[in-house]
Amino acid sequence: MPSFDLVSEVNLHELSNAVDQSNRELSTRFDFKGSEAHVEYQDTSLTLHAENEFQLNQMTDILHKKLAKRGVEIASLEAGQAEIQNRRARLPMTVKQG
Repeated sequence: MPSFDLVSEVNLHELSNAVDQSNRELSTRFDFKGSEAHVEYQDTSLTLHAENEFQLNQMTDILHKKLAKRGVEIASLEAGQAEIQNRRARLPMTVKQG
């Protein structure tokens, strides 16, 4: 009996390219000058590092635009809870596969 199975897999190469492009844009933007803001990519998780929550929100927008340009579905990212301590803010994200 035939079956109809849907599989949604994220192209990890395109995801990596989008992260690289986001980091490149962060290094050239005026509002991020002097900060250590960057996006870290490991296996199936991303971590956004910034100085405050406002920068995290801007980084999320930049990352979403780069992902959309590369054809990666934004809904495949699941953002966790932002961790803010002193002048450090982190936002973990997981990539949903399957």
